[in-house]
Amino acid sequence: MSLKNYNLIFISIIIVLSKWLSSAYFFDEPLGTKIIFESVPDGEAYYPQIKYLSKFLMNYSYDPEISNLRNIAIPVSGILVHSILLKIFGFYSFIIAEWICVFIFLLIFYQIFNLFFSKNLSTIFSILIFCSPFLISETFLSNFQYLKVFEDNFYNLRVPRPMISNLFFFGFILVILKIDQKDIYKYSNFILIGLILGLTLSSVYYYFLTQVIFLIIFLYFNLKNNLFFELKDKLKFYLTSIFVFFISILPFLINLYFHEDEFTSRQGVFNLDYEKKIILLKYIAEKYLSTKFLAVIFTISLISYFVNFFRLREKKLNNVFYLVFISSLISPVLFVIFSNKSFVFYHFINFIVVNGVLYLIIFSLIIFNNILKIRINNFITYVFLILISCLYVINDVNKFKSLYTDIEYKNQRNEFSKINSQILGKFNLNKSSLLSFETNIIIWSIMNDIKYLDFINGFFTSKKDYMIEEDIYSAFKKLELEEENFYKFIRNNKSSWRYLNENITKYVYYKYQANSLITFNNSKDFKKNELIDINKSSPLLHQQSIIPQYEINRLIFEFNKFDKKLTYPDIIVLNKMDDFINFSKLKLFNYCKVFDGDFYLMYFNKTVHAC
Repeated sequence: MSLKNYNLIFISIIIVLSKWLSSAYFFDEPLGTKIIFESVPDGEAYYPQIKYLSKFLMNYSYDPEISNLRNIAIPVSGILVHSILLKIFGFYSFIIAEWICVFIFLLIFYQIFNLFFSKNLSTIFSILIFCSPFLISETFLSNFQYLKVFEDNFYNLRVPRPMISNLFFFGFILVILKIDQKDIYKYSNFILIGLILGLTLSSVYYYFLTQVIFLIIFLYFNLKNNLFFELKDKLKFYLTSIFVFFISILPFLINLYFHEDEFTSRQGVFNLDYEKKIILLKYIAEKYLSTKFLAVIFTISLISYFVNFFRLREKKLNNVFYLVFISSLISPVLFVIFSNKSFVFYHFINFIVVNGVLYLIIFSLIIFNNILKIRINNFITYVFLILISCLYVINDVNKFKSLYTDIEYKNQRNEFSKINSQILGKFNLNKSSLLSFETNIIIWSIMNDIKYLDFINGFFTSKKDYMIEEDIYSAFKKLELEEENFYKFIRNNKSSWRYLNENITKYVYYKYQANSLITFNNSKDFKKNELIDINKSSPLLHQQSIIPQYEINRLIFEFNKFDKKLTYPDIIVLNKMDDFINFSKLKLFNYCKVFDGDFYLMYFNKTVHAC
């Protein structure tokens, strides 16, 4: 291993450890609690899926009366590394995975740059690329819309996207660049291409489509007039790639074959009929033809033209990233035309922005190298590494110090840790049952092998919708909550820019997504103001949920008539911030209150734990 790789190992260790050591210094809590709080927002929602894959169990109901469920659909390749590491190292696997991913990111870009730049400059550029979202977030640059999208989506440690999935994409670019430097027809090249395409499809489908389009364009420009002859003459190489591709996606296909359809519907997958295709294509055309977007495309294309006109040594680097950007522009159009289903379509648009900004960054580095022509020696590289290390350490210390001085945040986090420690001290979780509406409590309990959950997030189970609804009814009945409380739980709430009731959305996710493209069962049965807002909303606003009035009435009716036998849990944990519970009227006669904090209440069942 070269000295430069050791530099990358060093900086990746500093980046990861500065975060975890700062957290450990300011917050004294078990690692099982810490990994939830230190997750990049929303990433912790995939932790239960990581747990399931590590146990090869994709259909656990957490219900003693329900078995033989179909599987949940998971991004297999996106969480596979975490699942393997979890099996071996337990909760420390999340720290190890972060270090591995940061190092691989740096190594990929180091190797990309090292095809065109010196080793020292490649080390510095790879670190700068990694730091670019951080540098944007900490400066005025985050006020620019496109840069903000780049900051949020280019690369961070959110599981599995972009932490894992983006490494597949960047690795694909590296393979293409290396192929472009030498003879393309080697079995190793086509095996790598097939493998990366398979891993990408098993993780993020819209990256996969961009890769395929790019590969077609790349082969066309490289083979040109010999395209069809080469394809025929070298067919064995392409068949090898296709074979490896299908082998690599086999676990993903098996999982999809056995998955629960209602689970994917809750994730926002919907049928893309002719009418919806037209709406999306019109939306794409409006965006592409807007003055701002045309200016961006023209600028990027003009820059690419001049790089080739002046025949800069790095023109291949420029051209590959330019073609990636163009491929990402074509990708959503082809997807809408040929696909019969869609899912959170806005990721396509965000990916275009990411590739556009990434191209401009790559071009800036090329110009920096050509204009300044600075010879970077080892001393400058080491000084840079030390400065970046200090920057990350200072930033992490200040961030966690700020969180520690936030009394409300600190108290909630401390209470969360205390109740978890108390549960582990009193119960064997793999024989116990829990009722909580708090997502993080549910995640924590799953990661600690809880046996039964009276109430479970719809992203963590392959239960059918009616089963999840019955879980909600049952939980409310056990807490002796009334119709008024239930209505508060399911009612449509409008924030400053969208409708979202996080109470019910946590358990049905995007089932009731509502925008100008889609509503639940294409319903129009909404209040007048809701319908106006729906029609005005973007067709990409998938993270808005509005329940039709007839569906609200059905849920209330089903709640009132629910009379199944109730089995009471061993542990109940409630959040005092839940507005659908009137805590002054709460009656839990068979339970003793064992924790009463500013945020959380916890009760133990008297029949299983002496008060």
